[in-house]
Parts: sequence; C-alpha cells; structure tokens
Amino acid sequence: MKVAELRDELEKRGLDTKGTKPFLVQRLQEALDNEGGGAAAADEGGEAPMEEVGEDGDAPEEEEEEPEEPQEEAMENGEAEAAAPVKTETAAAAVPATPPKAAAAVPATPPKAAAETNGDTKEEKTEVKPEPKSEKKPGSGVKRKFGEISANIEEMKPWTVREDEPEMKEGFVCLDWYNSDLNLKIRHDEFLSAMPLNRESWSWVYAGCRATYGVKTGKVFYEVKYNENMRVYTEMDGGHLDLRVGWSTDKASLMLGENASSWCYSSVGKKATNSVFEEYGVKIEKGDVFGAALDMEGDDVVMSFTKNGEDQGEAFKFPKADLNGQALFPAILTRNTKFTAVFGKDKDGKEVEASKPIEGFTQIGKLEVADLVRGNPGIAKREECEFIMMVGLPAAGKSTWAKKYVADHPDQKFEILNAAEYLERATLWGESR
Repeated sequence: MKVAELRDELEKRGLDTKGTKPFLVQRLQEALDNEGGGAAAADEGGEAPMEEVGEDGDAPEEEEEEPEEPQEEAMENGEAEAAAPVKTETAAAAVPATPPKAAAAVPATPPKAAAETNGDTKEEKTEVKPEPKSEKKPGSGVKRKFGEISANIEEMKPWTVREDEPEMKEGFVCLDWYNSDLNLKIRHDEFLSAMPLNRESWSWVYAGCRATYGVKTGKVFYEVKYNENMRVYTEMDGGHLDLRVGWSTDKASLMLGENASSWCYSSVGKKATNSVFEEYGVKIEKGDVFGAALDMEGDDVVMSFTKNGEDQGEAFKFPKADLNGQALFPAILTRNTKFTAVFGKDKDGKEVEASKPIEGFTQIGKLEVADLVRGNPGIAKREECEFIMMVGLPAAGKSTWAKKYVADHPDQKFEILNAAEYLERATLWGESR
C-alpha cells in the first residue's frame, strides 16, 4: 500500500495519520490485529499482501543475500547509525545523531479456507493468528541496502544509545581506541584492524589513529596490510582511496602528514609532512603490505618505508632534538580503505611475525614495556568526563571559543564535534576542498 492509502485507512479508523511509512504500517497493522480482520481488510482494498517496505515508500529492490564479511560485521562495534561512532571522550560541542533507518513488515494475507459439504463449497472465516517470531540474530538473513541496519520500530522508540567501551590490555601495542577519530571503526576482538565510516559524504572524510605505545629510542618497525578498498557512493576525483602509514607525536593531529609533528608514506606513492606532499616510492594497492621503519639510536631521527619488503629508501631525516623529548607513535590514516596493523603481538600476548622483517629493526610490539611510552590513556571514570555543548546563533563565535578552549587544555584531549571540524578532514593532498 502507498502512504496515501495507509493514511486513508488510518483516518477511517480515527487514528493518527502522521509519521513515516514504517510507523503508518505498524499503526494500521495493530488496528487490524485488534479488529481481527487483517485478512479481510486486505481483500476489501484489493491490495496484494505487503512484504517488507522501505523508508522511501517503495518496495526494496531485490538483492542477493550474501553473508557479511566477519571482519566488517565485527567492526560495526554495535553502534547505532550515527554521524560518528561516539566514544566516551570529552567534547567541546556535539552534533545530533542520525536515526537509523527502519523496515516494517506486514504479514501476508492467509488464504480463505474452503469446506466441502454435500458437494457444495462453503467459505469459512479463518482466524488470523500472529506468525511465530523467529529467533534470528540481528542482521542475519535480512535483506538490506548498503549502509542500513536492521533496526526495528521498538529499538527506535526511543532511540537506543549503546555504550561501547572496550577494555584495553596494559602493555599491548595496538590501535588505540581512545586516541583515534570517532569515524574510525576498530575491531574489538583484536584491536589491530579498522575501517572508516564512509557512507554518503563521509567517504570524503579521513579517519586516523595512533598506536597505544611509542618509543623515544632504538630501531623499530611495524607493518600495515592494505586489506580492501571500500565502495564509494560519491563523485570521485582521484583522491578517494588513500592509506597513509607513518609516525607522529602524541600531541599531533590525527591527520597524518598534514602537520609538522607527523610523517607518512601514502599509498598513492607520496611522502608527506606538514601538508607538503612529494613523490616517493611506488604506489601501494590492495593486498600489499607497508613497512614503516624508525631509527632513533643516533642524534638524528631517520624514517624509511618498504612495500612488500622492498626498501623505498630514506624518506625523512631530522635532528632528534626537534622532538623536545617527545616519543614517536605508529600512526595510520585512511579514506575508504580497510587495513590491519602488525605490531608483533596479538591481544593474548602471542608473537605475530612480520611478513617481511626489516634487518636490524625490531617489531615495536615485541619491546619490553619499560622501553615503551604510553600514549594519552582514556578517561578511567565517567565522573572524570567533561562535556561542553555550545549553543548560539550562526557566526556567534561558538567554534572559535571551542578551539581556543581545547588549545588551552591540551591534557584533557577534547574532541570537537561539529560539521566544520569534519569538513577540515576532507582534504585533498593537504589542501582544503
């Protein structure tokens, strides 16, 4: 049934006709169930049984049911479909979450029963019984379009906010949940693989993270496997796929290569620091492995990179004194690509060998904890969290105030949430779009 027809049926029964189609369908179905005439109503209207309907008012396109990849399913982290998967971090301003799309289903009309009596066929009314609920796991065997979740009406009344705070094992070198962008989905079962949120215009926005531990001395390296390219639904200009691997200080922006305290090798065959991109090495594509080597034994810091074990040469060299005693952390930035980092150990403490070891360098995850430097840890207690919401007219100075407040309180690691902040992360080789 179309939306207009649904509203006509609801109006005949004196019911509320406001709302989107899934809500109208549910409201009418409840009324039909109460009247005990769901089947008859369908026959009177001359409509065919309604199957699953979408939010846009049309029946969804037939799509082949394909089992989701375990990696992507695990990386969804159980979050509601929001502007970004919000971690419990302090923030200077907030943006409202986007409500998940819902699909409502109306049971098909049961056929009328016919009884044979003395050779005559008589119609008998059939009692409409509710279909037994199948105990399926959320998302299993459900047709859905890319980017939709299988949320039902009840889950949307009110919108359910599920907290997602994983336990980070002490001494484990992995992708830091508390030192990563909100639009980066990190797998909780391993903390070594991740993918960015890339639905619609989010495909322009970079998502980055750092490792939990860094170093101030020694010769260390780590690897990053370029797992997969993600489907992009927006217009492309050649910069829609990018995976950057490198090093940064704990206070640097997560936009790797676009500030003075971070250095990277991009999959497009460029190296970058402080938004200066230069040709370096070769392109890295799906299935390839980055190698990031860091030499801090002498008075200089030397960074070099490999592709599938092939040395691409020295990329950066500068005096160690320029760091002012700060440690350097493995850092990764992605746009529309999935990746897995190999630091040397898994979450159970089992050693994981590099696919292409670099002679003379040690995997950073195999160092003793005493030789590592912990990045800024997450807030231990909810009582210690601070959330500030700015309210005011456009151009009143909310963002200016928020940025100044964050700069004045660097140790509190505030996350600014607003549209402008994320537009600044939709750069093209360091330049604003």
